[in-house]
Amino acid sequence: MLNKIILASKSKVRKEILDKKQKELNQLINDFKKNIRAYKKENILIGRTKILTDSIQIYKNVIVPLQNEIRDLKYQKIDKEKIPVHGSMYVQGVKVDLMSIYHFFPIQFDIENRVIQNNDFDVIEFKK
Repeated sequence: MLNKIILASKSKVRKEILDKKQKELNQLINDFKKNIRAYKKENILIGRTKILTDSIQIYKNVIVPLQNEIRDLKYQKIDKEKIPVHGSMYVQGVKVDLMSIYHFFPIQFDIENRVIQNNDFDVIEFKK
């Protein structure tokens, strides 16, 4: 019983952290979009270059790591399956090789679907 209470409180704390990080990510994305709109409106080349460079650095150094952190909080394990696709096709007269198809399967762990290993005893029977 105590283990379930501890896991429930950890889950609640994880959800609170996840909500906070998601709000932070949404704010960063809105700021990024504002910067891109400012880039499109800017007429001076130096200003455009600076806005675009700063936006890309924020995306690379802040937004992507935050997205990965949120993904790690949400899903403790992510399996992927690669389906190779052989062949090519022509796009506007140019031969292009086809990419493989990837399927991602994110998995959330909680007390119901967690596997616990312990070699100290043998299980004789499972009852529900």
